[in-house]
Amino acid sequence: ELLIQIKLFNTYSKLECDYPLEDKVFAELRNEISYVKGNYKPSLFARRTGIGWTFPTGLLSQVSTLLRKYHQVEILDYRKHVENSDAKYVWNPDVTLYPYQHEAAALAVEKTRGIVYAGTGGGKTRISARTIFKLQKKAFVVVINSLAWQDTYDGYCQYFQYADIGVWAGDRKEIGDITIVTIQALTRALETKSALWRAFLQADIVMLDEIHTTAGPGAWG
Repeated sequence: ELLIQIKLFNTYSKLECDYPLEDKVFAELRNEISYVKGNYKPSLFARRTGIGWTFPTGLLSQVSTLLRKYHQVEILDYRKHVENSDAKYVWNPDVTLYPYQHEAAALAVEKTRGIVYAGTGGGKTRISARTIFKLQKKAFVVVINSLAWQDTYDGYCQYFQYADIGVWAGDRKEIGDITIVTIQALTRALETKSALWRAFLQADIVMLDEIHTTAGPGAWG
C-alpha cells in the first residue's frame, strides 16, 4: 500500500510519496482545498516539488482525512516554535529575492513612506513581505477587494516560515500580527469603530495594495 508522508512546516506543508497519486485522489484533493475566485476555482496547492505538493498547514485535517480514505498517511512535524524568540516573523530560507527586491525592501524600511512601483510579475507582494519581515512589527495590508486577499495570503504563507497572519474579508474575521483586510471592511470598521478599526490604529505598518487605482472612483474612492 502506498505510504504518503505529510511534512509539516509553520505555514506550508509538503506532501510526498514514492509514486504519484492516482488521478482520482489527486483531483478530489485539489477540489477539497480549493476556493472560488471569480469564475474559476483554483486549488490551494501552491507549487510542485518533485512529486510532492505543498498546501497551507492550516488545512492539515482536511488533507489527511481525505488521503486516509485511500492510503496510509504518516505525519512528520518540522514546525519551528518561536514563542521564546523576539522575532515575530521567520523568513522561509527557500524563498530568495532578486537584488532589486532586496533594494526596494531596504529603501522602504529606510524611508518609512513611499510607493513600490513594479510591473506585473515584479514581486510587489514579495517586497512587501520582506519589508514586514525586516521591520518585525505589526502590519495591516489593505487590498482592493475580496478576490485580492487570497493572492496576498497565499504569497505570505509561502514567504514566511513563521508568521501569525489574519484575514478580515468576507466570512473571515481574524486579526494577526499581519492582518490582510479589504478596503470595504476597513471602511465599515471606521464607521462603526469596531475591534478591527481599533486594531488598525495599533498597527505599526500600513500597506495599500494596487495603489494606482486610488485616483479612480472605485473601491478606494
